[in-house]
Amino acid sequence: MMMSHAWMFPMMNGGFGWWNFMMIPFFLFMFIFALMWLGHMFFGWNPRHHHGDAHHYGNYKSALEILDEEYAKGNVSDEDYKTRKANLLDH
Repeated sequence: MMMSHAWMFPMMNGGFGWWNFMMIPFFLFMFIFALMWLGHMFFGWNPRHHHGDAHHYGNYKSALEILDEEYAKGNVSDEDYKTRKANLLDH
């Protein structure tokens, strides 16, 4: 008597049915999620956070943050700091 190998070779009896069509969107979703996660982990990219024309990778510092750091280090005088800060906030 011949044994059925349907459990071993499911495609022979049409075993891959509707669930294949459910798995394709799932794996597509997982692939997109993995790309976004890797982009966030390695490049600091976040699709919901934008700085206009600024560089999106790595740590971004605004001009005001850089000015504050230079002022804290003592590289910028009080009067120069006030003038530059006013110019940055006006734009």
